[in-house]
Amino acid sequence: MNGDSIACQNLSLEYKALASRPLSSKDPTINERQYRIAKEIMDIANYLSKSASLIESCEHKQSAWKPGKVNLIKYTNLNLVSQLTKQSRYSYGSIRYTKSFKEWNKNYTKPYFHVGANATLLDGEIKSSISARIWKNKKFDPRIVLNAESSLALLSSTVNARIGNSKVYASARATGQVGVAYATCKAAFSAKEQSFEAGVGVAALRGETRCVLNILGAKVTLTAQGSVGSAEANFSYHFSSREWEIGSKLGFIAGLGFKINVSY
Repeated sequence: MNGDSIACQNLSLEYKALASRPLSSKDPTINERQYRIAKEIMDIANYLSKSASLIESCEHKQSAWKPGKVNLIKYTNLNLVSQLTKQSRYSYGSIRYTKSFKEWNKNYTKPYFHVGANATLLDGEIKSSISARIWKNKKFDPRIVLNAESSLALLSSTVNARIGNSKVYASARATGQVGVAYATCKAAFSAKEQSFEAGVGVAALRGETRCVLNILGAKVTLTAQGSVGSAEANFSYHFSSREWEIGSKLGFIAGLGFKINVSY
């Protein structure tokens, strides 16, 4: 049960206790009126009890495994006019294909707090994208971002939690995969930014945990990675005027890796 179904059930019990009080008056007219009121209170109690059961039933249905999805998304926007008129806009091109056999998810949200979990059977993804600009503030300042990724996992799952508001918050995310193979390559280049990430590997078990602390816009992100029954090689480096990141992972049979990101 979540908070809604518990509240309905508790309120129903209180109404039933109120309706079950014995008739105390010796006046038949007053007793008859009390009886009618008690009957109406009992009807409300039964309605709340049925509502609690219905809410709980919906919760169980929502938490059950659902059929997987197949998605193919393609997008292009060259923004030729913007490029010819020296506007600070990007030209885009991307394609993404995802397919899964079964999916499950569950979320719980309260003010200043959220926790969610999901799992996917036979989870596959292929995606590639490129974005580039030529101008920034009417000045020649080219930047290009490349991305290519593919992965296949027999089972993948994610659990995430967040506490706080938009200005001060902490969040954590843990992901795990069983029977996974992957390859990734990302790069971004400009006069003020150099970023590169590449990785390839297979693993019987693979996991990652990420923690974020944000205080008034200054953010520190720590990421830890681990694997068992694996052969993997990963490296990442990122530097810009207000952000830097470095990470590494190398493993055979078992591996550990890390990433540290600071932005301000």
